[in-house]
Amino acid sequence: MNNNSEGHTVKQYDAELGHLNERVQTMGRQVLDLVNDAVLAFNTLDLQLAQSVIGRDHAIDELERYIDAEVIRLLARRAPLGGDLRRIMTVSKSASDLERIADEAVRIGSTVIQHFGSEGLELSRQLRRNVNTMMKRATACLQGALNLFDDDGESPAETLAGRQRAAGDEFESELRRLMTYAMEDPRTIGPVMNIVLVFKSLERIAHYAENLIEYVLLEDDAERYAGPQPHVNPGQQNDH
Repeated sequence: MNNNSEGHTVKQYDAELGHLNERVQTMGRQVLDLVNDAVLAFNTLDLQLAQSVIGRDHAIDELERYIDAEVIRLLARRAPLGGDLRRIMTVSKSASDLERIADEAVRIGSTVIQHFGSEGLELSRQLRRNVNTMMKRATACLQGALNLFDDDGESPAETLAGRQRAAGDEFESELRRLMTYAMEDPRTIGPVMNIVLVFKSLERIAHYAENLIEYVLLEDDAERYAGPQPHVNPGQQNDH
């Protein structure tokens, strides 16, 4: 293969990698919007917004399927090596966890619809204030993780990972507090259980966001220890 042909192939390959990264960034923004709307629907008991959250999940599922197909195509067509392979696998795993985060946002929206108008409505509003901090924590964790796809700096990722572990302890503490509240007044058990469902979804969102951070850290570690690697496998540079 002459130099001109090889240069064209590498440029096109770079564009394919860039497009894949853009797709997961787009998916991340859509998922973050979904989580923010689910939280807002819960805080305001907005049935229409909750239904919108549920309805928009289909588009995120479609985007995940598209990313999966692109990953398979790149692996089969380009046989990537080194850092390229690690980046593709990070994108693939991240898309899977982003889809799971969207599912948790849908669960929150479903809980809002099922809980709206129940006898414990006023009480649940009081209880919702007890989890607002955790709602902010979960969305902040997700936002921080998504920022790593724009800035792969090592220190920010390590800092975020430490914050995520601390958030896990806070979630456990708040859950115990909610359960204690319910045990003190059996009349609150129904509303508290609805809030616990939302709370567990928030905890899972934070956990999946932690996964996103860990994927970046693992990629960085592998890059650091592996040293310089070939950009592509020359034997698989076929654009046809």
